[in-house]
Formats: sequence, structure tokens, C-alpha cells
Amino acid sequence: MVYRGKPSESCFGCRNRRIRCDKDRSGCSQCKRMRMPCPGYPDPWEQAFRDESIKVKRKAQQTYKKKASKSKSDCNGVHRGAIPSTSNELSASFSLGLDDTQLAPSQWRLVPSIEEVALAHFMSSYIPESRFGYLPNMYAKLGRDISLLAAIDAASKARLAWEFGEPGMMEAARASYAKALTETNAALADPVTALQDATLVSVLLLSLFETMIWAGTGVPDNWVTHTQGALTLVRLRGKQQLETDVGRQLFTHVTNIISVTSLRMRQKIPQYVIELQTEATRHDDEKHPLYLVTRYTGDLANLTADIAGGKMPVDDILESTRRMDGKYLAFLENISRTWGCRTTVLDEDDPDIYGRLIHEYPRPRMAIVWNTVRMTRIFLNAIIYGHASLSTVSSAATLKAQAQRNVERMAADICASVWHFLNPKTFSAACAATLLWPLSEVRDSDLVPNDLRVYAMETLKRLARRLRMPGPLQDGLHVFYLT
Repeated sequence: MVYRGKPSESCFGCRNRRIRCDKDRSGCSQCKRMRMPCPGYPDPWEQAFRDESIKVKRKAQQTYKKKASKSKSDCNGVHRGAIPSTSNELSASFSLGLDDTQLAPSQWRLVPSIEEVALAHFMSSYIPESRFGYLPNMYAKLGRDISLLAAIDAASKARLAWEFGEPGMMEAARASYAKALTETNAALADPVTALQDATLVSVLLLSLFETMIWAGTGVPDNWVTHTQGALTLVRLRGKQQLETDVGRQLFTHVTNIISVTSLRMRQKIPQYVIELQTEATRHDDEKHPLYLVTRYTGDLANLTADIAGGKMPVDDILESTRRMDGKYLAFLENISRTWGCRTTVLDEDDPDIYGRLIHEYPRPRMAIVWNTVRMTRIFLNAIIYGHASLSTVSSAATLKAQAQRNVERMAADICASVWHFLNPKTFSAACAATLLWPLSEVRDSDLVPNDLRVYAMETLKRLARRLRMPGPLQDGLHVFYLT
């Protein structure tokens, strides 16, 4: 940009010829001859700039071409593929700027493969807030574990294809899945590698892949198969797996899936799982509340299985469910000191926020634990409410009223956590997917007020659009919560 004095719009005498201006009297002679008003001397404070960008760009391009030609002659045939050999290739080697102008040439450009792009996206945007938080450290220490590398490749490609809606990329992910399945089966067939952490993670990643490509209702059959395979590995690995931090995380990951699945199917979990869960809670249970929540879920699964058997008296059911609800309530009070949330009440209504109430948590994992307990308490208090109607105890009416208040409170708290999961600044697909199941429980509960149920239903639709999920969100949403 070059400074120039601003030319007059009318005077060609005083300014262009630098003659003395006597405008204060009767105007300069040049202006009089041209029969136009004299503007007088130019204002010295006026400034104008001329755009020299085109000239600068032209000179820069000439410099780049000279350097490229010199580099080509100096190389004398070496790296010939990186240096353009024709004028067309030379022009193509220059990058274009935002205004279609050529910038400096990129002669040696590193283009990442689709596998590298998918892996980076998977590890940075999905894994940190998922249940696979242990995976980056494991990946960094991997040697030549082919099964785990293949499983990571399949899951990362599926995740990238799901987020960007690319059918062609999903086909590549399926091909990687077939390879990972073969490699994992080979690892399971070897007694040395079958019980390794990497093999168990491979099985869990295969189940995650099934979740990512799932577009129906219910539970994918292959997901169930992988889950049962992971449970078998947990049984074979025994107590030894609880001696390391990664081993305990893997154990909790698998048994949480088994406990929730058993709870939904009204089945008891295996006794060896209960024993291992009890052993796992002896390792930093206060530091890792998820260990304790997983054990409670297993206890609840066994309780609901006994209730479904039809052999428990009504009063025993009420006593057992109230005792279990008290455990969860005490658990929340215990973690509120270190894993508590900050509650904010907005001054104005917001259609995306129910009742102007927002619960914010220091970490997404904390929000998931809180919503897990809230959702479970909705389930427990619904049992209390239903069986209190059949009870003859004098406190039945009081139990029903208290159960309904608990359900309403838990449902409102789940809805108040929505902003934490859907905040654009901190949005994570893996973390947001865990909100699907709690919201569906709020939507489907008869004890929840209608306005809360409507809010939960609309939020589920909004969340489905964010997660690119097809069809209505009905059954099987616990799969996203678990994986």
C-alpha cells in the first residue's frame, strides 16, 4: 500500500500545478478560466492509499518460479517426482489462496492416509469421553499386536464414516472389520494371547463397531455375541486381572455391560461376576465410583430377577427395593463432595432448557455416573409405587407419594443435565450418546409429569439429529449408553 495525496475532484489549478491560490479573494486564475469553483489548498491531514497487492503478488510468483527452476537444476534429476517438469505442472504446484491467488509452492507435501485421518479423529474426538479412556495409553505401548491394531482401524473408520455420512467410507470400515474379526479369532485361539488385555479390548471394539453401524431397533445380534465373548474372557482372566489399573477398568467395562443387560432381561448375573465385583471395589472404590455403581447394578439385576420369579411377597419386595434405593441415595450424598455438580438458574426461559435449570459437572464421566443413579432410582421407585398399591401396610399411601416425588425429582435432574451434554463448546458424541437411555426412561415413565416427558421426547429428537441416528429412538438405547 503506497501513500498518495488525495486528488481534488474539481480543481486542476491550485493542486495539480502548485500555483498560488487566492481563493480567499476571488479564486485562482486557473479555476476562473475553467469556470469552476476553486477548492483551495489540499488538506494536509487527508490521506489515501493505493492497493499494490497485484504487483506484489506478481513479483512473488516470479520469485517462486525462479527458485523452483533453480532447485530443479540443482537436484539434477534427484527427487524428480517432487519437482514439476513442465510449465503446467509448475503452475499446478503452487497453492491457491482464498482469493484464487498463487502462494508459495508445496513441492514435498505429506498427505495423510484415510487410516491416519480416521485414527486421529477417533482418538481425539471420541475416545477421551467414552468408556475406552484407557485406549490411548495402550495404543502408545503396543508392539506388533495385530488384532488390536486391526480392531482400532475398523472402529475408527466406522466412527468417521458415521459422523460424516460417507457410505463409501463405511464399506472400507466393514472390510477392516472383517480383517479385525479374523485377527481377533486368531488371538483367541492362542492360549498365550487369549487372556491378554489387548485381546479383550479388541473384542470390546468389535462390539463398538456393531453399535456404530446399527440402524435398527432392539439389540444387534453380533453385539450380543461379542458381549458374551468378553464375559467369557473375564471369567478366564480371574482375579489376576484386578491387579492392574487397566485390568480393573476393562473388568468394570465388561461387567457393567453384563449387569445392565441382565437387569433389562430380568436375569441374574453369574456368581463369579459378583465375587469379582466385590473384589474390584476394594481397589480405590472412592476414587472410582463407577466400580461401586457397577456392583450396585449387579445387585439390582439379581433383585429384579427374584421379583420376576413371582416368589417374593409384596412386603419383602417393598423392603428390598427401598433398601436398594437408600444405597443409591447414600452413594449420591457421598460423591456430592468430590463429584458434585454446580446448579445454575437462568433469568429467562430457554426452549432448550427445562425449567431454567442447568446442572454442570467438572467432567463428563461425573455426569454419566449421576444420571446412571438417577435413572436407576426412577426404575426402583416405580417398583415401589406399583407394589405399594398392592400392600396392606398402613404406610402404603405415604410410600406411593414419596416414590412419585422421587421419580419427578430424578427426571427433572436428568433433564437439567442436558445442557452439559449438548453444549456446543464441549460437545462429545460419545458422551452425548449416554444421554439417550436416561432420557428415554424419563419419556416412558408414567410417574413423570407430562411437560417433562414432552421435553425429554423433543430432546431425544434433537439429540438424534446431532448424532446422525436414523429412525425413531425407541428400544435398545442402552447399547449406546454402554459402548
